[in-house]
This record gives sequence, C-alpha cells and structure tokens, in this order.
Amino acid sequence: MKRSAFVFCLFALAASFFLLSDSFVFSQESNRANQLEGLSSYVEKKMEEWKIPGMAIGVIQNDSVIFLEGFGFRDIDKKLPVTPQTLFGIASISKTFTAATIGILYDEGKLGWNTPIIDYVPDFRLYDEYATFHATVRDLLSHRTGLSPFSDLMVYVWPYERDEIYRRLRYLKPSSSFRGWYQYSNVSFVVAGTIVDKLSGGSWEDFVEKRIFKPLGMTHSNFDLQIKNVEDFSYPYKYENGQYVKLPFRHRPAGNPSGGINSSASEMINWLKLHLKKGQFDNRQIISPTSIDMIKNPCIYNFYSEEKWWPPMMSSALGWDFQFYSGYHLLTKGGIINGFGCFISFMPQEKIGIVILGNNGVALELTHYLTYYIYDQLLNLNEFSWDKLIEDETPKYKVSSEKSSKEQQAKSEKMSYPREKYTGSYEHKAYGKAAVYVENGEMQLNFNTNFVWPLEYCFQNVFKTVYDGATIRFEFKQDTAGNVTSLEIQIEGTDFSVVFEKSNSK
Repeated sequence: MKRSAFVFCLFALAASFFLLSDSFVFSQESNRANQLEGLSSYVEKKMEEWKIPGMAIGVIQNDSVIFLEGFGFRDIDKKLPVTPQTLFGIASISKTFTAATIGILYDEGKLGWNTPIIDYVPDFRLYDEYATFHATVRDLLSHRTGLSPFSDLMVYVWPYERDEIYRRLRYLKPSSSFRGWYQYSNVSFVVAGTIVDKLSGGSWEDFVEKRIFKPLGMTHSNFDLQIKNVEDFSYPYKYENGQYVKLPFRHRPAGNPSGGINSSASEMINWLKLHLKKGQFDNRQIISPTSIDMIKNPCIYNFYSEEKWWPPMMSSALGWDFQFYSGYHLLTKGGIINGFGCFISFMPQEKIGIVILGNNGVALELTHYLTYYIYDQLLNLNEFSWDKLIEDETPKYKVSSEKSSKEQQAKSEKMSYPREKYTGSYEHKAYGKAAVYVENGEMQLNFNTNFVWPLEYCFQNVFKTVYDGATIRFEFKQDTAGNVTSLEIQIEGTDFSVVFEKSNSK
C-alpha cells in the first residue's frame, strides 16, 4: 500500500512538473508577445514616413507564432489590404532555398559539400582552370568563386536560359582570385540551381515545390510571374514625385534560384520553423541537421562596419549572412527586386525568427531596422535607439529621391561627335551581342529584343544610364584614327567593368 502511494505521489509530482513547465513556456511566450504591444501602430507610422504602401510581418518564438499581421495595401488602386497570406516577391531570400536544395541533394548522397563540382557534374567549367577543378558548392553558395557582380547582368538583362548561362560561365573572367574575396553573385546561385536541375532529373522549381513547399505547407508560394496565379498577391511599387507608381513584375525565370520565389509572411514562418528545428517540420525531417549546420556556418568574411549600431563584422554562410548581434548568434538574408524589399532572420539559440515583407524597394532598408528593433524588444536590449536611427534615415531617403529626380531632368551638354559615330554591333564572348543605334534622335543600347537602355550623354565619349538604382557608365574607345573600336561598360562606384568589341572595327 505504501509503495502504491509512493508511486502515485511520484507520478503526480512529475505531472505537476510538466504542467508547470508548459505553463512557464506559455507564460514566457505570452510575455514576449506582450513585449510587441504597440508594434502595429509603430510599423504603420514608419510605413507612412518611408512611403511603403504595404508590409507583412511574422515573428515566432519556440515554434509559436507571437506576431503575424499585414499592413497597408497590396493594390492601392483597388484598396485591397495586405494580409499575412499576401504573396510578395522575396527576391534574394530565394537563395536560402537554393542552399537547402543543395543540402537535400547532399543528404541523398548526390554531391559533397567539399567535393569539387566537376567530380559529379563533368561539364562544369569556370574561366580559370584551377577554379574549375577545385570549386565546390560551398564556393558557389558563399560568393567566393571570384565571379564579378557585373556578371549578374547576364541573369537579369540578357535573355539566356539557365543552362545557357551555365555554359557561358567558362567565358566570364573573374574580378578577384578564387576564394580570395567575397563578391556577391547572383550567377553563382543560378549555377547552383542548374546543378540541382542536372542531379535531380527535373527542374530546380519542381524540386523546391516537391521537397520544400509541399512538406512545409507552403501551398501558395510560387515562382516569377506565377505570383498573379493566386488571389492574394501584392503589386510592386515605388514612390516618385509625390505619388505611388505601380511597377511591372520582373520576369526572368532563369534567375529563380537567385531571386525568383514569391511567398507570404504566414508561409515564410514555416521556413523559419524548419531552420529553428534543425531541418524538421511537423515531426518530419526535411533536411538533415548536418546540412542545416553546414548552411549556417560562416565561410568568408563579407562586411565590416564602424557604425556603433551595426554588427562590426558579418560573414557569408550558405545563402545566409552570419553575424553576432549584441552577443547573440544571428542568421539574416535581405532581398530587393523591382518594387519589393524584404528581410528574414533567426536566432538559433534563442529560437526566435522574424520575417518582414514590403512592396517598395526601399522597404529593404526599413525591414533591416525594424528587425533589429523587434529583437531589442524581445530580448530587452537597449544598447541602441533604432527608433532614432529610423527617424534619422527617413529624410535621407526622401532627399535621395528628389536629387535623383532632378538629375534625370538635367540637360546633357552638347555632344562632341555625331551620334552615328557610335552606332553598330558590339560583342562579348560571354554576354553575347549588343546593338547601339539612334531612335527619335536619342542613343539607345539594345541587348536583346526586350531590353533597351537609353544612353544619356555625359562628356567626350562617355554616356550613362540608371538601372535598378545603379548608375552604369558607357565609354566608347577609339583607335589612333578616331574610329570606335570597343565599348566599356562599368557600374559606377565599383571596379567592375566589361569590354564589348565593335564587330565592324578595323
């Protein structure tokens, strides 16, 4: 009898412990949710100041959603509201999915993280012979192949399919040594996607849909122009000359592995859950803990800042960026593409994840600030006033926009030579052909039938255009007789350039 009483008391004590534990966890999560009280009104205020039509925010802690809300409009004309289910273009956050597809292939024994790509994809070629025989998927996914950021124009300007970009990779001269320096590259993720195409026996898109979207319940997430296949989607916008302007959706399916996924805050919450539970979702192992750990590990230093409010150093992991924020281990990834700006992050030890999506490109900057602001609220940090920084940065954005508008209206100085001097066909072995011609009295540069850049005269033989917020400089080179022989294209403020030879040069 005494033994039975003892066992009963022991069982009751254990049950009480578990009930108290659950109660403590619930209380802790409830307290964290309370710490975000007032966030909604704060976000709405900042959206108005930054001129962002719509946003969606999701926050999880210990596998529980503690904040999930849509703000503003996904369609300004029809006054349709943003909901947690609204699809946005998530741009470069797509790279985190490509890293995961490589991890799944590793789990299946189809490739090795540190095995040269050429060992399992024999037709893989880079410009440099040493890099060709030593490059691994980790090199591709951490931006350390030496590929120039300029090569990204091959993804978003030229009309090549993914396999053609992969084939032309061998003609892309690197702008830094192999593994010598971090250089952001969309092309490297397109190549990683091509490897998934080759090893999976299907397409990267099919692989993501079957192996990630479906098991994670991301039933509405999709790719490229498929965003309009669902009812609840957002249009991309920019704010210009005092009004919102609806932008066209970017259509470059070849670049899907680097920036072509569309998703919502509610479905991206599941993506965060997968990473916080080491590759597991709903008690099913989608990707191994080994691969998740490999994806999170830093590979190469990529950023240094002396600003007291910014992490002093960041490194590139695989598809993610690695940093320490106030002593906490933090993985982040931002994205910007034609009127969409977004940011996702998680703290593995604290089991906190945050996703913020916006339908204006400048939202990328604000989503960064809001993310750290939310972490500070949840972790009771008060080392820095994000509120003050957000307020300080807002006027800079407005001044920048006004200055850009004025620059576009400025008249060019008189040209030194007739426009016809520069017209003709130009060619580069990797990028292909480009045509310069005069239309309605204006210089035009045509890379393909769907993409034309207007050339604004600057001085002597130099022209410029603005693309995706970047100023691109064009300089026509001459021989001693004054004949144009080539066209050098350079992204202003960088050392990255490429030279197209004129086809009819003597």
